[in-house]
Parts: sequence; structure tokens; C-alpha cells
Amino acid sequence: MNTLSSILKFIGNRFNRIQGGYLSGQNVGANSYLDRQITFPNSYSSAPAVAVTLSSTSEAGEMGQVMAAAINVTTTGFTVRVFNAGTATRTPALHWIAIP
Repeated sequence: MNTLSSILKFIGNRFNRIQGGYLSGQNVGANSYLDRQITFPNSYSSAPAVAVTLSSTSEAGEMGQVMAAAINVTTTGFTVRVFNAGTATRTPALHWIAIP
């Protein structure tokens, strides 16, 4: 089996178990962080890989000082931590995806 076929088989076997979600704007104070607990709609048999991205319509350059990470991932959920190293409160929305 070639590499592409292997990748497609890997994805296909997991596709129906991929979950994702969205959190509307979260106020994160200047030079601080915010934690939000996420519960998966369906639990997994083992902790999945989780990716989190920011979404914002802001044109402020300081948005580059905001980032998000998934921490404490379990079979039932995770904590999303949003960091803000800027000097003003930021309100990014968040998208997440969990892949077994």
C-alpha cells in the first residue's frame, strides 16, 4: 500500500469519530489567561489529539499576542487555555477539533 493510501485508510477509519466545536468570544484580560472546560459530545476510548484555533475579526496587531492550547485532554473532554500577552483585553472566538 502506498503512503497516500495508508493516510486515507487511517483518516477513513477515524472520520466518523472526529468531533469539533465552537466557543463564541471569550474575554481574556491583558497579560493573563482564561481556561474553559470542553466536554466532548461523545466520549472516546482513549484521549484524542485536540487542536484549537482562534477566530477574530479584529484588525489589531496585538491579536498576534493571543494564542490558545488544549490542555488536560481526557477521553471525555479537555481544557482550552487562551493566553493574552497583550496590554488590552481581547475577545477571540475558538474552534476545536478532536481526532482519535
